Amino acid sequence: MITLAGISFAIALLLIMMLLLASKYDIFISRKLKNRIPAISGFLAKMKEGIGRMLDNPSALILSLAISLPVWFFEISGTYFAAKAIGYPISLSLATVAGITAFISQTIPVTPAGIGVYEGTMAGVFVLFGIPLSTGVSLALVDHFVRASVTLIFGMIATVHLDLLRGLIF
Repeated sequence: MITLAGISFAIALLLIMMLLLASKYDIFISRKLKNRIPAISGFLAKMKEGIGRMLDNPSALILSLAISLPVWFFEISGTYFAAKAIGYPISLSLATVAGITAFISQTIPVTPAGIGVYEGTMAGVFVLFGIPLSTGVSLALVDHFVRASVTLIFGMIATVHLDLLRGLIF
């Protein structure tokens, strides 16, 4: 687990370094890639502008990190309690690795809305740690069902609370 955490941390640092290098050498990268990717200069300019705004407002960066930590906690605890719900105890560290890996993997546009990618990745991580595939798939499906249910319930409450249905119903 320590090795996996170290590799993940190294990849995160590498991605941050690549982001900073891309913003520093944006003109050079644009010149080299403009024939293959015509929109690269616009993309790099927007990225550089966003990084500049973020660095100019460190309190907003700290606030976004502070807000995202509880979200990640609920994501991970959802996976952990889904395992408990089906009677398969897993460690919190395994729930963390599986939850974060599955969540990030569904951002890769392989299928519409990441359908199946989340479950497959989570089940795959569980298999890597010795949990049978059938149990891993069950855990992933229960986790995703609970997550979707909570999203739908709070979405409906918010819709009614914001009175967005008034024009549609009456």
